[in-house]
Amino acid sequence: MSKTGDLAIDALDRMADEGSLLWGLEDPIASYLEEGFDVPQWIDKDISPNDVAAIVQGGCASGAYMPAVTDYKASWTMSQYGDCDGGVLEFIENQTREIPQPPKDQSWAGLACFYLSYAVELWAGAAQREFTEKWVEQKDIAGNTDYSVSVDLAINAIKMAREP
Repeated sequence: MSKTGDLAIDALDRMADEGSLLWGLEDPIASYLEEGFDVPQWIDKDISPNDVAAIVQGGCASGAYMPAVTDYKASWTMSQYGDCDGGVLEFIENQTREIPQPPKDQSWAGLACFYLSYAVELWAGAAQREFTEKWVEQKDIAGNTDYSVSVDLAINAIKMAREP
């Protein structure tokens, strides 16, 4: 592979770590992958890669994922999926090995927002990397054999490769 190709691969790895490959992809996350993508039942199935990148960057409270910070939506989600198999609390415990303590003096709706936001942010961090790896592999960017990869993506990868 050429030096430029190696630089592009390194840049793509950096972009994957930062989530910058996800910005601008606004269709549901599963629609970009041939194999699909598992989104937990307690997250909107229409969540996009762009949404995932925004959650990772600013958290749910930044407005990146309003269902987790809107009292009635978070309360409903937690009542449906809070403690079921594959639910919010089980996900948190599987990821962190413990359930975090919420801030003191929380209302029931505040508790729902706290735990749902916590779980969504954990999921988004893992989903960002997993989606990027699957998408890059599917596009076969590393092998440079699939020329359907957008020109913008290639230009961004090379620009990033040249940055210190």
